[in-house]
Amino acid sequence: MEASELMIGNAVNYFSLTIMVTAIKPPYFVDLGTDEKTTVTNASIEFVSPIPITEEFLEKNGFKKRYNIAYEREIDGYYIEIQLEYANMGDEFIHCHIDNCSRCTVASADIQYVHQLQNLLNIMNIKFDIKL
Repeated sequence: MEASELMIGNAVNYFSLTIMVTAIKPPYFVDLGTDEKTTVTNASIEFVSPIPITEEFLEKNGFKKRYNIAYEREIDGYYIEIQLEYANMGDEFIHCHIDNCSRCTVASADIQYVHQLQNLLNIMNIKFDIKL
């Protein structure tokens, strides 16, 4: 993981803690904490790891299962669909598709981790408070 992949507010793992990024100091350090209170200053990026997107995470955050591989949720008039896919070689990947209120596609990306979902929604100005 690199500091340049992160945004303030991203959820990450730091050793055994799940914690939020409060400041980014590329290329090697980040500050980590909760609710804008820094608990770890100048954390080395080598000890920060991404949180995988799982079915448990999706259900905990209000996504409803549709069919066997898709999860959906409406946030602020945007329809977010996350599909858990399996490639021919056995690799798993996750596709995130976002439609506006008229059901026109406004964003789409392959993602693997919670911070990537947060970043995509952030870029689209969709407010999403995650539960871990």
